Amino acid sequence: MKKKILIMLAFICIAFCSCKKYLETTPKDFSSPEQFYSTASELENALNGVYHSLTVDGTFGRNLVIELANETDELFYKRTTLTVNPMLFNYDASNTVVAASWRALYDGVNRANYLLANIDKPVMDEKARKVIKGEALFLRSFLYFQLVSYWGDVPLMLTPTVDGNQVNVPRTPSAQVYAQILKDLTEAKDLVNPITAYTNNGKVSKTAVQAMLARVCLKMAGYPLKNTAKYVEARAWADSVITSGLHSLNPDYKQIFINHSADKYDLKECIWEVEFFGNNTGSVLLGARFSNQLAIRNTNADAGYGYAILGATPTLFNLYKQGDARRDWNIATYGFVSNNSTDTVAKTDIYSRDAGKWRRQYETIRPLDVNWSSTNLPVLRYADVLLMFAEADNEIEGRPSQRAIDYVNLVRRRGYGKTLNGTGAVSEGVKSITMRTGGTLYQNTTADPLTVEIVGGGGTGAKATATLTGNVVTAINVTSSGYGYSTAPEVRIRNTRGSGATATALLTPASQADLLPAQFASATAFRTLIQEERSRELCYEGHRRNDLIRWEKYLPALVDAGDYLEANAPLAIRSNQGVSAYSRASQKHLLLPIPSADIVLNKSLTQNLGW
Repeated sequence: MKKKILIMLAFICIAFCSCKKYLETTPKDFSSPEQFYSTASELENALNGVYHSLTVDGTFGRNLVIELANETDELFYKRTTLTVNPMLFNYDASNTVVAASWRALYDGVNRANYLLANIDKPVMDEKARKVIKGEALFLRSFLYFQLVSYWGDVPLMLTPTVDGNQVNVPRTPSAQVYAQILKDLTEAKDLVNPITAYTNNGKVSKTAVQAMLARVCLKMAGYPLKNTAKYVEARAWADSVITSGLHSLNPDYKQIFINHSADKYDLKECIWEVEFFGNNTGSVLLGARFSNQLAIRNTNADAGYGYAILGATPTLFNLYKQGDARRDWNIATYGFVSNNSTDTVAKTDIYSRDAGKWRRQYETIRPLDVNWSSTNLPVLRYADVLLMFAEADNEIEGRPSQRAIDYVNLVRRRGYGKTLNGTGAVSEGVKSITMRTGGTLYQNTTADPLTVEIVGGGGTGAKATATLTGNVVTAINVTSSGYGYSTAPEVRIRNTRGSGATATALLTPASQADLLPAQFASATAFRTLIQEERSRELCYEGHRRNDLIRWEKYLPALVDAGDYLEANAPLAIRSNQGVSAYSRASQKHLLLPIPSADIVLNKSLTQNLGW
């Protein structure tokens, strides 16, 4: 897909370059249908143009990952300087970020509409034509899913904007927009290729369509439509992904996000990603800005420039329990010695730690750019599918089923570092080491240090130190549990003078990660658990805002997060604009405002309540 992105450039230079308001007039700088769509290659280039609409600042290059997605209880704006920003709940209908996203999404819709209107024009292989059509239908539905989720009722346009007569387009009720989204996705499902046809995660595949159908149906089951019958469809679509056998969890949580930055693909875990490329130098301008906004604070070019404009909330930090390795990956345990350094220093205080889900040192494109990165963004992951199944199943059955519990435990075991292959094989860390015999004549000096080696067992990374009483080893203290052990490793106690000390390693049980009975004692308890688990697993990936809204928990969650910060954060943190921002959130923020400029131009548009 990285090579395919390069092909996009030729298309983008001759088509779809307008920055105009897409409900306004004829798109400018566009090759007319009479000049384009004449060959299979031109159709493919047109499809690449639709994909490209997902990479700009207005969509997933920045806004739909940073400014518009993170008005939540997971991250807060970590700056003292006051600015006008959706993350601070102090914006209005003239906000440029909101307008840029509205227009970029409609730009993508228009590109898809042009392609679909001309899909039958060239003489070409029919199977290839169907695949292009399926991907275009999926992308149009995905773009409309963003529009209806963020703005509610939006103009539904299924034909290209070709003349000024389409200026006055009214808003379409959300239920009709969702119906069209489902129609497009259902048709696309039988047209696109299986993921096995690709070596990358950037192309839409059949399981990506099925997973998106599950997500859309879950949204429809919640607020504002509250069409609870859609839980049945959501479970069925999630189940179709699971039973396909094409996907499984990456056994190492952090590796998922390292791969995104290192241009590596994992088609088992990551079902679909938005692709980015390069560092925006030269003629290839396809980098993203979301990763450096979330990156660990630094201004050093070699370490990777990181703005760290958002900080993890204590609300998110406190969701994680002891042993859950996702916490210390998502909320980095280190910073840099200075703002222009490659040397790191440990960070233990939650308020001084930065988001660390994507880390710039893993990027492969050099030199690293201040703003632009090739890090890919996951849109659909297998862990999300497992959690979607469990959520829908619980609502349908009125109680947690064993299958739903098992799927949640799969996600949790991986989070605790306890799966070797992502599907259940046990991977343990060393919990403790028990002395059997203390030996004699041991010492611990610079010249003759006492060391502990932990070897075998199939794992790696476990470390320990020994305690001496006199010349006898009386205790072994585990300093790092390591991971990947399938059997207890051997403990070797080394010292030139001493001998005879023996000890036994005890592994942590896989059940350490599993749900406690109280967490699945009722449908209500299990619902709460899943809502928390989605944040633990999927934080910063752009889901939390829409999740909280569909659960009707958005405003209460913001109040709780803000109250905790005001009551517990040190003064330096309370002076950050993101802390006081929580108190400005209100009912109107469940939807974004329709951009005021578009309302002026399109007389049929009406504004969302409160704006």
